[in-house]
Amino acid sequence: MEVVASFRGGNLPDSPNESVLHLKRYLEYAESGPSVLAQELGPSDAEPDSPFEESVLEVLRGWGYQVQPQVGVAGYRIDLGLRHPALPGSYALGIECDGAMYHSSKAARDRDRLREQVLNGLGWRLYRIWGTDWYRGRTAAEARLREAVERAVAQEPLSPASPVVLPRQSGAADRRVDDPRPPRSGRADADDGAQSLSLPGTPVPPVPPTQWGVEYERVPVDTQVRREWSVPYETKWISAASVHEIHTPEAKPALRKVLAEIIEAEGPIHVDLLVQRARESWGLSKAGSRVRPAIVQVAQALVRSGTVSSEGSFYDVAGRTVCTARRLGEGQTARKVQHIAPAERTLALWELAAECPGMSDEELMKQACEFFGWRRLGSDIRATLITDIAELQRLHLLEGAPNRITAVR
Repeated sequence: MEVVASFRGGNLPDSPNESVLHLKRYLEYAESGPSVLAQELGPSDAEPDSPFEESVLEVLRGWGYQVQPQVGVAGYRIDLGLRHPALPGSYALGIECDGAMYHSSKAARDRDRLREQVLNGLGWRLYRIWGTDWYRGRTAAEARLREAVERAVAQEPLSPASPVVLPRQSGAADRRVDDPRPPRSGRADADDGAQSLSLPGTPVPPVPPTQWGVEYERVPVDTQVRREWSVPYETKWISAASVHEIHTPEAKPALRKVLAEIIEAEGPIHVDLLVQRARESWGLSKAGSRVRPAIVQVAQALVRSGTVSSEGSFYDVAGRTVCTARRLGEGQTARKVQHIAPAERTLALWELAAECPGMSDEELMKQACEFFGWRRLGSDIRATLITDIAELQRLHLLEGAPNRITAVR
């Protein structure tokens, strides 16, 4: 059986009219075979699944392209399907938007490889955008996306088969397997603009084995991202120039100077770390019953003098505002969660949430663990970070349900 038409299925855009959709699918089936049925007939008004996808969708539509969110193919969902400008009923590119915690496990990577093989086998060109790359290096990410889009629309629309050129036969021109039209002759030549489409089952010459010629591009993420809100933690090592024991009255002037330098370099610093740095400057391996009270007494004297401020268990230079979160420095030991000032923790949580909107609270806490250098999300860390997230939400700096958190700017 042959279908003769003056237009292709891809010329018909998706329509709420069911009859139009059936005609479109029939013509695509005649042209490409049963594999076209892998694409699901989803609603044309589907919404993006995350703020990240919404951001990418807005950029693409701002460039003048038609984009369909949540395209169903062979039981999978492609985040964004870019329509081909020449054939609005066909796609030029599938765009995957991967959030912060995507590919965080071997199982996820295995599933992705299988998914990639299936979609590539169905003729999809895929382009992946990483959430961290999109939000940290937006200009470069948009430039790469535009290049991939322009390259895709310059090619033929997506089809379930990769073009293969048959061996030249005597008196016959080269033609493609995915173009089932027979050589024009007789009446077919007289039908101006008509296309003859052989339905599946029509005998065709044997085709030599070939690989799928599908483009799949992975965009690397810069793991050494320069965050303006982040600096490495720097420890202040001092050797006290005093012959007196640290707890004696005679040592107070030297101790006062040592504490001021430590607070200047490491503030806001927890009192436990302040005591540790001070005793180490005197070469002491531990703080006895007389050492800690003596150090705290001098620190409080600095507060009364107005040069140092204290809030809870933390000391800082008077008048200094926390505007950076300090990540784990090279060769250093991670600070305990209770040794990090609440203002520093909440700043890091807010900035991490702003880098990749739509994370769950669990993903956000894991990102914080990575930032501060904690190897696992222990019960004490979890409880503290949950409290911090709740405080940010109370202040309307974070919004959304636990499975979809967004920073409010």
